[in-house]
Amino acid sequence: MQHANHNAEGFRDQEPEIGPQNFEYWRRHISETEMPIFPQTLRQLSQMADDQCSTASDFSRVILNDPGLTPKILRVANSCLYNPHVKRLNTVSRATVVLGLQTIYNIGLSCSLIEPFLHGYHHDAVAQLIKRSIHAAVIAKLLAQTEPDAEVEETFITTLLLELGHFAFLCSSNHQAEKLLQAQREKPDQPAHRVQLDVLGFQLSSLTRHLCQVWHLGDKLLQALIQPEGGQDKPCKMRLSHEYAALLAENPKHPALPEVRATMAKALNLNRRELDHLLSTASEMSSGVMRAFGLESLNMPLKPVLPRKQHNAYVQTLAKGLHQERDVGKVFAAIAKSIHHSLGMDRTLFFRLSSHLTLHAKIIHTSDTVNTSSRLEIPLKKQKKNCFHYVLKHKIPLYFPGDPPKHMQSLKTQLVKRLFKHATSVFFPVLVDGKVIGLFTADRSSSQRPISLDEFSRFTELAAQARVFLSNMNATELG
Repeated sequence: MQHANHNAEGFRDQEPEIGPQNFEYWRRHISETEMPIFPQTLRQLSQMADDQCSTASDFSRVILNDPGLTPKILRVANSCLYNPHVKRLNTVSRATVVLGLQTIYNIGLSCSLIEPFLHGYHHDAVAQLIKRSIHAAVIAKLLAQTEPDAEVEETFITTLLLELGHFAFLCSSNHQAEKLLQAQREKPDQPAHRVQLDVLGFQLSSLTRHLCQVWHLGDKLLQALIQPEGGQDKPCKMRLSHEYAALLAENPKHPALPEVRATMAKALNLNRRELDHLLSTASEMSSGVMRAFGLESLNMPLKPVLPRKQHNAYVQTLAKGLHQERDVGKVFAAIAKSIHHSLGMDRTLFFRLSSHLTLHAKIIHTSDTVNTSSRLEIPLKKQKKNCFHYVLKHKIPLYFPGDPPKHMQSLKTQLVKRLFKHATSVFFPVLVDGKVIGLFTADRSSSQRPISLDEFSRFTELAAQARVFLSNMNATELG
């Protein structure tokens, strides 16, 4: 999801008025602008999932080519939902053999889809919706296991992605999503699809079907998602599971819960004791799955900005530490970490600039994690001039507001909006012999908190340590 579609620059900056054209706007905006390119790894896995000739070796080879996806898959594969036994699955190959090709594909699909949705607008609402969907998916899977010849894994992934359009819309829209959330709070007893029609002019289930098609999520999944209501056990399991999870999330003692349990027991031919045990097990398992997906960190308090006195001491300590270091990679990593933690940023990145004018993200700090094997790339050669071009051309730090002044508005292209939404971002170029070799960036796009000019000054003080370190090195030493 790294390159914006060339047609995306023509999109309007403002969200459209409610009307018949609204669905068309969001259909295109999300699939072509916000999340234009589905990860290549998942495209390959999707093709293999539909190919009966695919082997475990084929799946493992594709997954291992994506270093960021491998640990996520293993974390979920070792959760209590998939691996209740003591023996840990330490490799993708072993997990594929033990759990099966379809299961590994579904886990990979889930991991790759969920993470991007957590870095847009309405972070808390999206996180809660994803947690609710995970709970519903676990319930539906356990219900499917009670039936002979049931497609258990297909039931799980379909239930999980039943709200795919809802995830995408909330994290991509600001004003209309806020209106929708407000309407849902004011009309809790009104069916969700009716509220969506009233506020948006379309149902978000239509967006789910569209995204499944354009992201090529597989014929089986698409067929399950477009299956009509009524007369089918699978939709019954999915919708009852979602209804139960939603009511429970709203109020553990919701008066409608007994009726939903009774409907669920009757539809699936379970007695009350069996159903209660199943629902209790699902609650325990879903908590483990949420942790495996990294959702336990979503409610962590935001990291505070260090007071100025502590910041000054922090800079001095960093400078002393770097004076003893000779590894350039470790230096950049230490500086990125210092920026991220001392300034309480949501995301801090270091990009290396290639001779082909492509920025390669070598270090990415997000939340409480760090990624040094990212495939994030920003090709600048054929892109419309933006704030990255500005920094590289003028070779100076840049404070780029979420709502930039008139003379800089043209620099906020669709690519920049996709990376930083409407949040302020800061940039610092790293030079060797007057030539830019990379740059640091930082933002608070997830929490939508502002960055003050004083914090920008502190950012430049920390990033400038890279120039101090490199001033005594020859450019050829950088490799």
